[in-house]
Amino acid sequence: MKYKSNEEISDCIILHIAKNRITKKYIEREMNLSYPTILKFIDNPGSLKYSQLVLLCKVIDIDIIELITKY
Repeated sequence: MKYKSNEEISDCIILHIAKNRITKKYIEREMNLSYPTILKFIDNPGSLKYSQLVLLCKVIDIDIIELITKY
């Protein structure tokens, strides 16, 4: 199994958010984190703890395997 790079994961998150019209403010509320922290996590998803990554995937409605693996 091959995994996406940090940049590829970030791009995937950004595309998924845009495609589903999810606002960063909505993510901020759902994850109970500050807006600058959400921006940092989207730009550098490698800085997320596993539990935060799972929650982000739940909030933006994407499968974690789809997010991190290359097909």
